[in-house]
This record gives sequence, C-alpha cells and structure tokens, in this order.
Amino acid sequence: MFQQALLHPHMNPNDLQALTTADAHGGAASVATHSRAHANAAVFPAFVKPGDTFMGMSLAEGGHLSHGVALKRSGNGFKPVGHGLDANEKIDNDAMERTACC
Repeated sequence: MFQQALLHPHMNPNDLQALTTADAHGGAASVATHSRAHANAAVFPAFVKPGDTFMGMSLAEGGHLSHGVALKRSGNGFKPVGHGLDANEKIDNDAMERTACC
C-alpha cells in the first residue's frame, strides 16, 4: 500500500509524511486528511438536499468514507452513486459520464 501511495500524483505532503513515518517503524497507516472530510460535510447541506443523488469515487476504488458510505452522513438520506478507475488506475471519465446521465 505504501509504495502505491507514493505513486499517487496528488499526494498530500502530510499524508506522505505519516506513511513514511509508519513505514520506517515497520507499521502501516491508513491516512485521510481531516480537512477533506470536513469540507465534504460543509458542502452537503449547502448544495445537496436529502434524497438527492450524488457521485463520488467508490470506497473500493480508493474513495473516502465521506463519499457516500452508509455509516457516514453522506450515505444517509442521500443516494450515492460510485465511480471507479480504468485499467490504468485513472478516473474513467467515459464510464462516469454514462453513469451520471442515466
């Protein structure tokens, strides 16, 4: 997991430091910057009404818990639709557009 994270082009430097530190001590880390979840929580009431459908990256493809997981606020009272990655581990924009339009 650590080596895959290093290859991510948009890695937050704080996340990278946490993973590097955990790796140096022989451990593992699951790192998600807190401010991202707070930003999602602030946006939902401002732009999305209960019952609305929204799209976010699926948890299985690397999405965050705030992208519509049933245990979190974004997954309760809304209709989350997940998108994923293509064979090259990039967002599949064509598949995402097909999902969004139907």
